[in-house]
Amino acid sequence: MSLPAVPASLPRSISTFIARSKELATADPIISYFCRLFAVEQILTKSLHTTDDEIAGFAMGLLDNIESFKKDSSAELLEVIQDKESSIAYVLNFANKIFATGLMAIQEQRVSKQTAMSLLASANFFELLQLWKEDAERVEELEDVSKKSKYAKFHAARILKAYKNGEDPNEYVPPRNEFEPTEESTDAVSSQTENKDEEKDIPVVEPEGSNSDNFGLPSVPTTISQSTSPQGPPQFIDDEPEPPKESLEELTPFSLPEPPKSFPVDSTDDLTLPETPKSEPSTVSQPTTQPVKKVEKKIDINEIMESSEVYSKAQKHAKFAISAMNYEDKATAVKELEQALELLAKLRE
Repeated sequence: MSLPAVPASLPRSISTFIARSKELATADPIISYFCRLFAVEQILTKSLHTTDDEIAGFAMGLLDNIESFKKDSSAELLEVIQDKESSIAYVLNFANKIFATGLMAIQEQRVSKQTAMSLLASANFFELLQLWKEDAERVEELEDVSKKSKYAKFHAARILKAYKNGEDPNEYVPPRNEFEPTEESTDAVSSQTENKDEEKDIPVVEPEGSNSDNFGLPSVPTTISQSTSPQGPPQFIDDEPEPPKESLEELTPFSLPEPPKSFPVDSTDDLTLPETPKSEPSTVSQPTTQPVKKVEKKIDINEIMESSEVYSKAQKHAKFAISAMNYEDKATAVKELEQALELLAKLRE
């Protein structure tokens, strides 16, 4: 299932991870999957889906894509993404590998624009560890993730600035204790890198399980055989989309046909005769009761359509809640469930 189009209103801090996901879709499906998951988590945590309809639709499409990916994935791949410890080890190892390539280039004074791109990418991959908030402190303590991320952003900005000014970025001599860029340097990085559109074609280093021993986590498989079977429908395929506004207008003319005009006035002459068959009053009375039935039908249709919209919106909130629970975001899960319950309560009024 292809990724939905990214809305222009989606913040760059989130759309960057969609770009990373596309870059790694074939090279590393696991990291690609976590990039999409992180993007959805950011949308829900920041409640962007409640203020922008395009972002809400994008989030729904992204959730469908994620569920479809899980459904069509191999057992080996699922073994990694469904186990928290394996997932953390895999993401951390991948980020460290990309970071190490940039660090070595800096130390050997052979950096290029591609080095800057790799460093920016490694900072993004370190950020994926925030998917497991409860373990983030433990990971940080063992791996200095924040320090590595600041280092990567600092040198990425330095390298790109040097090229922009026509300077040689390799004239920089890295100090021994290079892992401590100043706060001013870190702030400069944010402004330098936020609007760069050159974050493409990251060098991909296939993760191995060798470095996970220091982290105290189980090793992850070095190769994952991704399923090549056609992708099936999402698990939430039974969710009905919100009915379009036009649907009610289209139904109204067909709610009940008008009775034929010739029916109540079958023979005006016969109405003046003293002798009238007993069955005839029933035929004459039908036109008077027919409009009443038509009004009742219209009301029923309106109520059905309104109920359908309420159910559809409640299902969306429930779906967001389930996604939030998948990455243990309790606050967002509770918030979305409460909104779903509020909508359902309206049907009881």
